[in-house]
Amino acid sequence: MESNWITLTEAAERMQELYASSGRSVSRKTVSRWAASGKIEAKREGRYWKVNAESLCAAAAETLGEMDVEAELAEPAEDAVGALRRFIQRRNALFLRDLEDGVD
Repeated sequence: MESNWITLTEAAERMQELYASSGRSVSRKTVSRWAASGKIEAKREGRYWKVNAESLCAAAAETLGEMDVEAELAEPAEDAVGALRRFIQRRNALFLRDLEDGVD
């Protein structure tokens, strides 16, 4: 069975559609990096790169699956906001202390 080869631009458009449904985005440059690194099967035909559509789908499924796992492991939004608030307060306190001590 012959593989389905698509252009890099078509591959990026397909990936953008897939990622948009998950609330994320991917650029053409990212797809190009995946091709160059071997994450997806690609070949050069003249001036243009062609990407194997099946390997693109596999990479998309893997990447989206990893992002779903990362999202599940992340702190809930309110905890993240609280952590950010505490971080900013700590930084401000250190800044004011350094300012009082005359440290630039």
